[in-house]
Amino acid sequence: MVKSTSILQLASALLAIGVLNPQLIQTQSERLALVLFESVAQAESLQAGLPSQDQQLLDAVRRGDVQLAEMALRQGASANAGNRYVGYPIAIATEQANQAMVQLLVAQGADVDIVSAGGQTALGRAVDMGNINLVRILINAGASPDRRTNYGVPLLFRATEMGNIDIVRLLLQGGANANAQVAGITPLYKAVEAGNLAIARLLLEGSADPDQATPLYRAVETGNVELVRLLLNYGANPHINERGVSALRLARAQGNRQIVTLLRQAM
Repeated sequence: MVKSTSILQLASALLAIGVLNPQLIQTQSERLALVLFESVAQAESLQAGLPSQDQQLLDAVRRGDVQLAEMALRQGASANAGNRYVGYPIAIATEQANQAMVQLLVAQGADVDIVSAGGQTALGRAVDMGNINLVRILINAGASPDRRTNYGVPLLFRATEMGNIDIVRLLLQGGANANAQVAGITPLYKAVEAGNLAIARLLLEGSADPDQATPLYRAVETGNVELVRLLLNYGANPHINERGVSALRLARAQGNRQIVTLLRQAM
């Protein structure tokens, strides 16, 4: 751990001269420095307990050195070296968007669903980053597309929210649940809310329920004729209502004749 060692040495020096005396700490920056010192010291201690080959692999991955990583693996390092505190090779390589390193680790049997200290899987981080190539590699390696981000959002919902149709497609192809919800809202509802016709169609093709979370009502609310037509074509209930107001009544109130006609034809 080249960078962390220098930080550790600096923090140790500050402690030695009393600048970071825990009893005398006053400022937020001093508190942060002490927390950093304690965290790095813990990580150093935890990594020191790993086999030397595993330490070498972790260091190589952090440095982005694929050749050194290959050497460590040939010498017996585990592709799943590390722990939640010092990190895992697959998580570190994904964070660095190091495609070659991720491919190497996957080929050597890395657990693609391992969860890092932040509660995120490699696939979750790749989706958050919008990195299509890494998402493809990880899904092809068997990563679960139904995992959630570290803040509890289904990956398909997150990709829809980002408007990333390529990642939405990859997740659906990998078997993601098209109806996974966040607080009662589905990816399809989110696509309709954003007016994203292409992603809405893709989700419906991927077996999204056109009635779950009432995306049709939202399409009527926003006056989006094409989305209303799409949802009705996929079997959305034209009699849907919210708070006692039907979609048809809403369309009439808005004066949207095209939507009124579409709803009537579907009844």
